Amino acid sequence: MTRVLIPEAAIQQRVRDLAAEINHTVAGSVDVLILLKGAWIFGADLVRSLARVNAVHFVKAKSYLGSATTPEKICWNWPEELTPHGKTLLILDDILDSGATIKEAKVLAQKAGFQQILSVVLMRKVRADLPLGEADFIGFDIPDLFVLGYGLDHDERYRTLPFIGVLTETLGGT
Repeated sequence: MTRVLIPEAAIQQRVRDLAAEINHTVAGSVDVLILLKGAWIFGADLVRSLARVNAVHFVKAKSYLGSATTPEKICWNWPEELTPHGKTLLILDDILDSGATIKEAKVLAQKAGFQQILSVVLMRKVRADLPLGEADFIGFDIPDLFVLGYGLDHDERYRTLPFIGVLTETLGGT
């Protein structure tokens, strides 16, 4: 079972607020890069509220392998068709933990030729150590917990929960 950390209504309101902040910041159109699989629900909700979207791309970035609860080396499946249609790319991720994923994604986007690279995360873990990379827009600051729901999983389970939760059973349980 899970304990609710961020209720569905709070997520929906914050997604609308983030879209307003991004719409205010970005003058022209934006290409969006959604990091799979964890950010797909957040991405779908946010993109529908953005004013000027050129194209939406998906990249698979996996740093939690199997039943792991701590990040490992990032494995990328970077989309070859991701080229600058416009000058701005918005990288969209579910959670900023170590910051390694955001940092690497920004480097890859820079190599692809985007002039302005912005990033948005639904959540940022509050940690004692400084993250390797930072996001431009942050939905929620959360404790350093393993969270599930709203696209985030544990071994492919719990993604469809409409809220952000914390696992209350042992990770080996069913």
